[in-house]
Amino acid sequence: HGDNSILIIGILMAKRKTEEMLKCAKKSKSGEGGAGYVHIPSAIALDPRMPTWPVTSFKDGKAKIYSWNVNGLRAVMGKQEIQNFLKSEDIDVLCLNETKIDEGKIGKDKIGAGLFQDKYLQFWNCCKGKAGYAGTAIFSKVKPLDVKFDLGIMKHDLEGRTITLEFENFFLVACYVPNAGQKLDRLDYRTKEWDPDFKNYLKGLEQTKQKCVILCGDLNVAHQEIDICNPKGNLKSAGFTVQERAEFTNLLSAGFADSFRRLHPTEVKYSYWNMRSGARAQNKGWRLDYFVVSESLMSAIDDTDMVSHVMGSDHCPLKFILDVGKIQKPGIGGFSPPAPIVPAKEEEKKVSAVVKPKSIPKAKKSEKEKKAESKPKKKKEIPPAEGSDSSDDLEGEDDDDEEYEKKEEGKGKSEEDDEEDEEEESEGGNPKKAKKSAPKKPSKKQETLFQHFLLIVKKKKKKKK
Repeated sequence: HGDNSILIIGILMAKRKTEEMLKCAKKSKSGEGGAGYVHIPSAIALDPRMPTWPVTSFKDGKAKIYSWNVNGLRAVMGKQEIQNFLKSEDIDVLCLNETKIDEGKIGKDKIGAGLFQDKYLQFWNCCKGKAGYAGTAIFSKVKPLDVKFDLGIMKHDLEGRTITLEFENFFLVACYVPNAGQKLDRLDYRTKEWDPDFKNYLKGLEQTKQKCVILCGDLNVAHQEIDICNPKGNLKSAGFTVQERAEFTNLLSAGFADSFRRLHPTEVKYSYWNMRSGARAQNKGWRLDYFVVSESLMSAIDDTDMVSHVMGSDHCPLKFILDVGKIQKPGIGGFSPPAPIVPAKEEEKKVSAVVKPKSIPKAKKSEKEKKAESKPKKKKEIPPAEGSDSSDDLEGEDDDDEEYEKKEEGKGKSEEDDEEDEEEESEGGNPKKAKKSAPKKPSKKQETLFQHFLLIVKKKKKKKK
């Protein structure tokens, strides 16, 4: 009887949770809040969802978009950093990540009104399941055509990670990508669930209305070695695993471009620094924040860069200036494939191994020559007892035979031979003349190698019999 009561309680709790989530979804569609919250300045509020807003286009045809992971908006406001930032920069649209604000406290604490003084339309997406966690926001001087909160996939929509604004010529997506976790406990979710679904979402925006997409925010990945201070020491760290970097490459391969790296291919700049270790003063950081755009949008970008002098968070803001008049539809313009994620140093090693094969056999050859020289001195021309040979000995002897054949045919001169020639030249001798005048009789070393070769042939014949 007790088991049945526990089961009933569990069912009721699950039902209640589902009803709450459905209410959030309904509220987000009606503009009341829940999954998304639209703050309208009181002086202009006519429509609860999209008011009659005076600014409907970007000034002078230039869209100045900024993105910043504030790591807690109230903390940055308390330091007056974001207020000073807004005064110093002429910003049309500001996208914030990791706001860490609950929906109920936005109006109560007058965060939006106190910060932006009714200059911006405000769009908030707060975490639904955990207080003071994640969250995104967009503040825009220009009225968008439409707004969408989250991806429309339940398992991805509980942490307030995306807001999408549709403008006349493009979509703007502010995103705070899930972190894989210190113990990589969310790595599978991140790379096998979130990344593929998010890529499909972005491509869907392009295809449904034939508009370019601008994705900005903390994407929680350093794509290449140039994007992180200590690549070798962070191969198993969240944000630099092979899986995360490969998924980012897949995103770029789908027709998107990393705008900063495309415009600044060799420049080393970071957007995140660990505050505990004082890494920012030493500029030991990661490039985790991006403006990723549709490939055809690259020709319309005037500039994109890190605003590294702005403090207040463990991330710095990013700026993105777009010439709206130059925007082309998706699929128009040249496409350049993304750079591979294989580290450059490893690539150099592979190339050098192909170009300079002499550097590899040098050490091996010297060791085998020593064995070949030491063995015949102890047991000269005395064949070993049958059954005492191991496969390792046979392999070593085969290598010696190959060296003997190469020397006989005059192929594959080793670096050790070059050193011997240099010694002869330093002593005043001429190695070319010496080779011509030298007798055809083989050296002792060649004789011993030839004897070993004959022994091996005999052994192989015996084994075949």
